[in-house]
Amino acid sequence: MTSRISTAEPETWSDPRLLSTAARLWEYALNNELESLDLTIAGLVTLQALHAGGTTSQAALARMIRVEPQTLRRTLRSLEASGYLTNSPQTPGTRGLHISMTTAGQLVLTEANNLEQRSYRNLSGSNELHNALVTLIKTLTTTPPHDQSAAHDHRQDPQHKRPDRPSRWGGSAAQS
Repeated sequence: MTSRISTAEPETWSDPRLLSTAARLWEYALNNELESLDLTIAGLVTLQALHAGGTTSQAALARMIRVEPQTLRRTLRSLEASGYLTNSPQTPGTRGLHISMTTAGQLVLTEANNLEQRSYRNLSGSNELHNALVTLIKTLTTTPPHDQSAAHDHRQDPQHKRPDRPSRWGGSAAQS
């Protein structure tokens, strides 16, 4: 029996699908290499931002790498457990922590940057890809979101109920 689903060749895919697939495949390959350093791409990006920006807060670091502070929390815990960064209280009476890279973090960053460069060299023959990606990121981060007032927001719909399932953070998802 022949399959009805056609696995089209990448040459026929849309640009967004190509970009998404290429990013996933590259991330998977680099994460496999970084595993030997007890590091992930998220950890590498975090260390790169700390190296560039110096000691900073979680909120400022999250802004630098364009993620929510809550998203960054797990990566910071992992990096701290590996001995790659430390956090210390900010000035008395304020919330938050000062996050800084340790000597071990600086050493692993150098090694991880080398791994990343070796894996990237296979992709880059010229600056065209780099420039196109920079343009895409700048465009997407400076363009205001489209008007969603016409779209139906199920979260605001009293008829829409979330399934009663356990939440990772305790309680059930329906309670949140």
